[in-house]
Amino acid sequence: SFDMCKDMKFGQGLHAGIIYSREGTQSYIDRALLPLLEMIGRAAHSEHVVIEVINEPEWCVAGSTCKTTQCVRREEMQRFVAMHADAIHTHSLLKVTVGSASLKWNADPPTHGEGNWWSDAALQDAYPEGHRTGLDLYNVHYWPWMERV
Repeated sequence: SFDMCKDMKFGQGLHAGIIYSREGTQSYIDRALLPLLEMIGRAAHSEHVVIEVINEPEWCVAGSTCKTTQCVRREEMQRFVAMHADAIHTHSLLKVTVGSASLKWNADPPTHGEGNWWSDAALQDAYPEGHRTGLDLYNVHYWPWMERV
């Protein structure tokens, strides 16, 4: 979640290094994601499971609407997502998505948005050495405040 970039109480939060550092991302994939995929893969009907890489990542992207203590660059967040998608697709049959905070970051021009940050092309550009970096489905959140924007 974008909470990784927030200064939360009780010693949690401020884990943006997992996002902006390629090494941090890979360490997280190796030590947390891959064991999780192995466990899920043993479950019945795991092909019906969707992994959401991160919830509303746009809230901690600099130059957009970063509202967190730490902000990361859009390209870093896209690489983070792409590396996870590549690992999930390589090591499982699971589907991959991102819980995008708004359609404005998930729409191709000519819209009123900022572009499709999570398109296959954007994710492949962010992690060119990956082979299966795209999302399987779009998961765009909608909140009542968006009617006023």
